[in-house]
Amino acid sequence: MAGSFASTLLQVAPLASSSAALICSVCQQVTMAAFLGHKVPPQARRDLWYPFFVNYKNIVYVSSPSHLTTITTCLLNYYFSNAPSVWWLVCVAFVVGHAHPLQKGIKLLSLTAAEWESKTMPETRAWFQDFVDINQRRLLLVDLPGWLCVVATVVTALRSV
Repeated sequence: MAGSFASTLLQVAPLASSSAALICSVCQQVTMAAFLGHKVPPQARRDLWYPFFVNYKNIVYVSSPSHLTTITTCLLNYYFSNAPSVWWLVCVAFVVGHAHPLQKGIKLLSLTAAEWESKTMPETRAWFQDFVDINQRRLLLVDLPGWLCVVATVVTALRSV
């Protein structure tokens, strides 16, 4: 398969899909952190955020296919590429690591209007801070290093052709 257009496309595909996933993570972090800004009054944060989030959480419909495509194309490259195969598996591990902490993420994404309304002002601030902190750690410790791993692996694979 080496040297063909299909081979090159397969080798580059994880870079495209992981880049899309990284952009989703960065946008999510910037958007959610904006709600914690000092210029946003606590009552406005509380009143505006849930209606915004009901639609915004649909970002998973963009990021999930990106992650699944990255996993699939890395595994295909693991079997078909001339590059050192262990790196394709490391890329997969980083993508899977994005789901951590899964239980916390499901809890955050399944928040209902009634649960949100029952929170006090300090609880809403703490909720936001928790969301932003988790996403920031995941972005810096998993998503960015994972994307860099994909870049390095793709470059190595393309050079080995």
